[in-house]
Amino acid sequence: SLDSKWRRLGWTLYIFNLLVYSTFVALLTSYVSGFFPYPHCGEKIECHRQGAVRFVIFAFSVLNLLKELSQLWSNHIYYFLEFTNVLEWALYTTSIVFMNPGDVVFTADSTFGSKGHCCPSSLWVVGAIAIFLAWMNMVLFWRRFA
Repeated sequence: SLDSKWRRLGWTLYIFNLLVYSTFVALLTSYVSGFFPYPHCGEKIECHRQGAVRFVIFAFSVLNLLKELSQLWSNHIYYFLEFTNVLEWALYTTSIVFMNPGDVVFTADSTFGSKGHCCPSSLWVVGAIAIFLAWMNMVLFWRRFA
């Protein structure tokens, strides 16, 4: 029956997706909130973020945008009728923008917060929006669980 198939396969896949997404949210939150230290500088600095964490967040976001594209292709216009799809587009786009793959050089005058942090304040706003959207999506993920 359908119920037994859900218990065997669906439940396992759901828990796996939940664990992977929870890891993404934890990494994104800890990265944006400053758990991973940023370099301090004099006049000019390079953004040398923690490479592995940045790569994982970036790769997860790109892969999920590809997944969303495949859903858009299969569902056509009905795809945009679900709020979670729009939320996920915004989440993964802001995550990619914040995790831009190139190391960017800024002067110390364009920093946010204490002198020496390497990214402009607009980029930190994008990171904060990404965290907010990630946690909103996590709440919706748990809602599907109930």
